[in-house]
Amino acid sequence: RITLPPPDPASKSIGVAEVLSEGSKYAFYLAAEHLPASKSFFYAVWLYNSPTSHEALSKSPPVGSDGRLQGGALLPSDAGKYHKMLLTRETGEHPTQPGPTVLSGAFGLH
Repeated sequence: RITLPPPDPASKSIGVAEVLSEGSKYAFYLAAEHLPASKSFFYAVWLYNSPTSHEALSKSPPVGSDGRLQGGALLPSDAGKYHKMLLTRETGEHPTQPGPTVLSGAFGLH
């Protein structure tokens, strides 16, 4: 279980992610609340080590006025090499770098 607090202490946003495994495959499920509604941007989930070592996992479904986000996706086969999970705000359709971080937490496969 990964706790995803906001980098901004004034933010009320919070999230948790659960890593699930079946055989040699891994997936994650993320739930967050108190997020700003996604108007003219979307949220994306990343695995992250550094500005040169990161991988986009998924684009989230739109977040409405209730501020809740839920979703998941398969993890890549090399997910174990990453140490952080990020939830970011993105405006470009295919971001190559993580945008502004909304939530982040330590990541690891056990």
